Amino acid sequence: MDPLSPSTSTLAPAISHIAETAASLSTELKPENGGVPSAEQSKRESEVELVTWILKSPNRLKSLIEAGQRREAVHQWSVIQKILDRWKDVKGTDDVRSACQEVIQEISGE
Repeated sequence: MDPLSPSTSTLAPAISHIAETAASLSTELKPENGGVPSAEQSKRESEVELVTWILKSPNRLKSLIEAGQRREAVHQWSVIQKILDRWKDVKGTDDVRSACQEVIQEISGE
């Protein structure tokens, strides 16, 4: 991604906000029962991992395309779109969607 493009300038604050929230959740969910995570803690950890995976999507899609794995990039984009559709009211999802769409459009633009 070009760091000077308009979509990435709005993406950075959104990523920062989501990363801070994920880090906060992670520290709050330290196991209190001798190191064995509860079902709720495991669920939260999975949610944090999913948010991280989504936030890294634009760079991951770009890497896949550059590696010649366009079919995998398109497949991942379809999964990412479904998740972002479910998260439509979450702050920052539009920025992630736009950044991913720019990367995917490179496939058809080449």
